[in-house]
Amino acid sequence: MIDTVVIGASAGGLTALGILLPCLPVHYNLPVIVVQHSHYESKLMGVILTGASADGARGLMKIKSAGDITVVQDPRTTEAEIMPKSAISACEIDFILPLEAIGKFLARLSDGVIL
Repeated sequence: MIDTVVIGASAGGLTALGILLPCLPVHYNLPVIVVQHSHYESKLMGVILTGASADGARGLMKIKSAGDITVVQDPRTTEAEIMPKSAISACEIDFILPLEAIGKFLARLSDGVIL
């Protein structure tokens, strides 16, 4: 039995994901990890978005305890606020941002800009 799906992509990956992900059912029950380029050295960032369970908080706590960066979607901008609120309650969050701001924030990371 498969427990988790990992999707790796590079050039053209965002376009491919834009086609692939909408094909999944709304209540898809497997975790999906998306890796766009796979160059990992030492610094990790965990991002929690809208969600109706608290499971994402556990993973974010592990990321934070390793000294890495945490980002959570502002619960006021979510479709389901349970996961973001659980993450905020579970550990210190570096950035709490509305969804659109998270996209802009992630876009700046490739230029080496964190703040």
